[in-house]
Amino acid sequence: MMYRTIALIFASLLALWGCGGGDSAASLPGSRAPVLNASFDQVSATGALVSWQASEHNQGKSYTFQADSNGAWSAPSSAKIHRYGPEDYGLLSQLIQIQLAWINKTARLTAQLKTEGAVDTGAALTLQMIGSRGEILAWNHMNDARVTQSQGWKSYSIDLKTLPGTTSIAVGVMLEGSGTLWADDIKLEIID
Repeated sequence: MMYRTIALIFASLLALWGCGGGDSAASLPGSRAPVLNASFDQVSATGALVSWQASEHNQGKSYTFQADSNGAWSAPSSAKIHRYGPEDYGLLSQLIQIQLAWINKTARLTAQLKTEGAVDTGAALTLQMIGSRGEILAWNHMNDARVTQSQGWKSYSIDLKTLPGTTSIAVGVMLEGSGTLWADDIKLEIID
């Protein structure tokens, strides 16, 4: 009788897990984590890209952040970051709360990127593991593979291990230096 009870409990837990109970499907390796407004099709009344935080180095007032429908990778628009002033970088980012099942797994960030006149450091995907006090535990900013010059649409990916102590993952796209960056179809997957 005890074995039958344990088997029923185990079967119930498996059924709940498979039907959205317990951890969601996004917590399973090889699945997508939720990136909001990943195709940049939602824009606020003020023109801001919904769910994305636009930030600039130091004093700001050097980059524009907007939805751009001209030549977008996917309809109706792509994100566009353009430098017009002296500051070092412009960044669009958002925080994604992690699930415990993601710890010690690899997070993979993928997006379509395009550049024009990125003659300085260039454009990058950004992936950061953030701790409970807001500290950056680990990061990958494509430092060894920046997108420079003028490049057509191409898929790029970066990976980073989700370390113990991580409470959220910061995902983003960044233009460091002159030029223009377009980004679209951002996705975050938890693999291995």
